[in-house]
Amino acid sequence: MKKVFENILASNDIQAIKNCVATMADCCEVGMNDGVMLDMMKQVQCEIGECHFDEEMADIHLCLINQLHTKDVAKDYWHEVNNDNITINDWCVLWGEMVKRNNEKIKKWFPKINALDYERKIFDECISFLNNGGLPYHDLKVLKFFVILNVSFRFFCLSFANGDRNFIFMYYSG
Repeated sequence: MKKVFENILASNDIQAIKNCVATMADCCEVGMNDGVMLDMMKQVQCEIGECHFDEEMADIHLCLINQLHTKDVAKDYWHEVNNDNITINDWCVLWGEMVKRNNEKIKKWFPKINALDYERKIFDECISFLNNGGLPYHDLKVLKFFVILNVSFRFFCLSFANGDRNFIFMYYSG
């Protein structure tokens, strides 16, 4: 988080700084759980720099999906990636997401799969995601759920599906 603030302070673009502060204020309004914080960091990063995961954001994303342990294996396959649109941290997040999404399916279809073949299957899933035009920074979302309390004490819930750009808006008056 410190790096995010350092990047904002280093920026000379007043409009970008204002946009970053507005983004942070909006996130504070809805409550700063881990998913919201990561989303805020990603928005600020896009505002003042490149749209790629830095190491801290990648680690947060991987922790939120319980896949931090996959990072070292992902780095082992980084040299095989021929895509200038992603960084090594983007790759680690993509790898973690593909393990999360495909682990059960691979183990069900290939019950006696060895570790190397399992890793190749995950690698193939990652490459397929990239070949279909997906970009880890923009297309992989952490499941978020938060509640907004407005002045009239009505609750609004907004839930984003994992990797889905659609959302469900529910209204509850209590």
